[in-house]
Amino acid sequence: MHSEQVERWQNWSGSVQAIPRQIVKPHSVDELARLIGAYGRDGRRVRVAGAGHSFTPLVQSDDVLVSLDELQGIEKIDTEHSTVTVLGGTRLKSLGEALYVHGLAQENLGDIDVQSISGAISTGTHGTGVRFGTLSTQVERLTLVTAAGELLECSPERDPAVFKAAQVSLGMLGVIARVALRAVPARRMRFQSHRERLGLLAALGVLPVGSTAHYFRQQALSSGHCPC
Repeated sequence: MHSEQVERWQNWSGSVQAIPRQIVKPHSVDELARLIGAYGRDGRRVRVAGAGHSFTPLVQSDDVLVSLDELQGIEKIDTEHSTVTVLGGTRLKSLGEALYVHGLAQENLGDIDVQSISGAISTGTHGTGVRFGTLSTQVERLTLVTAAGELLECSPERDPAVFKAAQVSLGMLGVIARVALRAVPARRMRFQSHRERLGLLAALGVLPVGSTAHYFRQQALSSGHCPC
């Protein structure tokens, strides 16, 4: 375990700041569970930070701040079933790069890739498109560390009520230590950007009259898999 004594912690934008008594960075799921269990028995107040991207004061703490910075990495990629198992602190950018090597990708993402996968799931991070849910809808299975320091596995088949609640839980049910995600075949995309008047878009039926929106259109180079 790496432990820091710091004067101040702040989120990604600097809009939320805190002075925790201690910042700890566990290097494994077992170490994370031992720490959380010990803090619970000692009556310590624990908050958990991924990348600190959220603009809400979810992880402000004057006691223990657990950072997932050292709990990153892909544990397993199953190309046959298009699933990937990753540690909770894994950043979306590194996850996407690793998946691409195997011809896979996440089916939908937001426009920022600095978040940890656990934080993105817990706070309802989403992309665009009426056919897509939040990133939490891509989750197949979760491993939670409870306040007692126990590991709890949940999925649609195993503890389904806990699983649904944990998909956007804001950390209330424990620390998301490990995530199994559903992936899709990767595509090579061409990005084109230009401006149109809202009146024209409304006339074309792209958006209703009087609305204000960003409109994105992506065109695939081909219908095949990426040339990995």
